[in-house]
Amino acid sequence: MINKQLMNLLQDDKKYIVGIVLSKWGTLLANIATVSVVCMTLAQYYTEKKVSPLMMISFVGVIIVSLIIKSLANNWQSHCTHFASSRLRLDVRTAVLTKSLEVDVSQQSLNDTELTQLSVEGVEQLEHYFSRFIPQVFYCLLSSLTVFFVLAFMYIKPAIILLLCIPLIPLSIMAIMKIAKKILGEYWDGYLILGEQFYENLMGLTTLKVFSQDKFKQREMDKRAESFRQATMNLLKMQLNSLIVMDIIAYGGAAVGIVIALSGYVNGVVSLTQMLMFILLAAEFFIPLRQLGSFFHVAMNGISASKRLFDYLDSPNSSFAEQTGEKNAAIPTLLEIEQVSFSYADDEEYALKKVSASFERGHIYGIIGQSGSGKSTLSKLLTGEYTTPLGAITGYDAYHNVISLSDMQDDIIVVNQKSYLFEGTIKDNLLMGNALATDEELWQVLNRVKMMSFVKEQPEQLNYVIQSNGKNLSGGQRQRLLIARALLANKAIYIFDEVTSSVDSESEKAILEAVTQLAKTAIVLFISHRLYTVKEMDTILIFDDGSLVEKGTHDGLEKQSVIYKNFLKSEKDLLEEGF
Repeated sequence: MINKQLMNLLQDDKKYIVGIVLSKWGTLLANIATVSVVCMTLAQYYTEKKVSPLMMISFVGVIIVSLIIKSLANNWQSHCTHFASSRLRLDVRTAVLTKSLEVDVSQQSLNDTELTQLSVEGVEQLEHYFSRFIPQVFYCLLSSLTVFFVLAFMYIKPAIILLLCIPLIPLSIMAIMKIAKKILGEYWDGYLILGEQFYENLMGLTTLKVFSQDKFKQREMDKRAESFRQATMNLLKMQLNSLIVMDIIAYGGAAVGIVIALSGYVNGVVSLTQMLMFILLAAEFFIPLRQLGSFFHVAMNGISASKRLFDYLDSPNSSFAEQTGEKNAAIPTLLEIEQVSFSYADDEEYALKKVSASFERGHIYGIIGQSGSGKSTLSKLLTGEYTTPLGAITGYDAYHNVISLSDMQDDIIVVNQKSYLFEGTIKDNLLMGNALATDEELWQVLNRVKMMSFVKEQPEQLNYVIQSNGKNLSGGQRQRLLIARALLANKAIYIFDEVTSSVDSESEKAILEAVTQLAKTAIVLFISHRLYTVKEMDTILIFDDGSLVEKGTHDGLEKQSVIYKNFLKSEKDLLEEGF
């Protein structure tokens, strides 16, 4: 019932669990004192038809002290529960966020939706495991022994019977766990799949409407929701049945103890006070265990979620994240790729096949090819988003000193379709590229991407607020702002991946001018599926089926390369057709 890996999450916060257990125990002792004085008062009144002043003072005093103790204990329990829960949420979510920055995309075992669900709902369920279930396990042991010694002092026989009934509830919990694991696994699988499908359909709702597929996806979602409903009902049935079993054990054991206590009173073995205490305290034997059974079902949700979280946290880190030691401060002026091959984790087919190329500062390189030819894969290898098991990617500074790819990571920046503009002012977004940039430098970089006039037309100018991911900007304006931010970063290597895709001709022209100017001081790789955008570049590299099949200038390739000529013809046909 106690998972060691989960307990290790608490580290130095186990004191909060101890605090919760002790506060519960303090409440139990106050209850025992209250029951004792109530039973003695009732017994005196029953036998003597009156209550003595001393007994009345004792009654009132014990009740007041017990209420104070219970109030303090409850406050302390709430305090410990709050801190244990908040620290756990913070620690787990920090670990997940840190891992998401370290793990290779190629090794990513959870998609964004699953990771979000587990980080939010999964961690909330895990919180119940630590703040309720674990403290209750230790409290059950402590409370059972405490009540046993109190009752055994009065009448040993029924006390032993009650004690013998106690293991039945934990045993029933352990038996239920085997069934619960399977049911909870199905429940979480259904929950994650439903969430993933909902998010995907929501993001693609416009596309579904355009192609009249929204009704089909609605029916698909209905089936998935019904499947999840059935999994939820199976979970609830299992929980209800297990609670019934635990209730029978708890109340049955208490009833047996009470009957024996009554028999002892009738036979004169115990006094009226002792008999009343047995009746009132017998429940204290089983109430904590009954609560443990209830918390168990909530805890199992957390345990099921934690398995997926731990699988993710235990997945291999990026090779760059594992690099240690002082970073090489040299600035790369030459980038060499030698016999680089790459395949995805579950794919035997190579996405890149023995690619070799050199990229020098002061030059701009156009990379073209059909979709799936390996262009973006190369980009992700250079940025460390993917790692390469075969070949070498090496940098050299102006003095031809070797720079490893891990040392070059801070010198590489990529702008692609996934690059993001945050909700806030234009200035705030640009300063992410260089926090020390002055307003004058911001205007200069906006001028380089031909955005100065647009920004100056706004009443707020640099303080003009853009919506999340530039929703209130055109596609071309959004791309130009992203490039302006990248230019401010002043990196040694720039990768522009399909940045002119779906932008207007004015923006396309501005982007090409900006990256061409940038190539004078940096290594620039310009990935595109539009051949005419790379015609004027220093070197054009053609990828096909994961291989670098041709490279050279536009004029040279146009004369000698059949593949390049086919590209030119295909693009010409598309342009004539209006694409």
